[in-house]
Amino acid sequence: MKIITSASLKGGVSKSTISIFLALAISQLKKKVLVIDLDPQSYSLTDFFLRDLSIEEIDKKNAYQAFSDRKQLKECMFQSQGITVIPC
Repeated sequence: MKIITSASLKGGVSKSTISIFLALAISQLKKKVLVIDLDPQSYSLTDFFLRDLSIEEIDKKNAYQAFSDRKQLKECMFQSQGITVIPC
């Protein structure tokens, strides 16, 4: 298992965009991919992968719910385009 992190304190440096395309490229190699969106100010990654879900559904099952022990991590996982996504 390899872990790849895209992180920066500076906003607007394409972290989400790079993460989306990297996840899609790796999934095309038939690898399992999990992306976790931890950006509370922008829903770029969440919106790209989970556009068809309602805000209410995402609010009930997201990274905050998992990390605050309100939900099990597996309960907060969604499937989209062959990728597992935990929304922000």
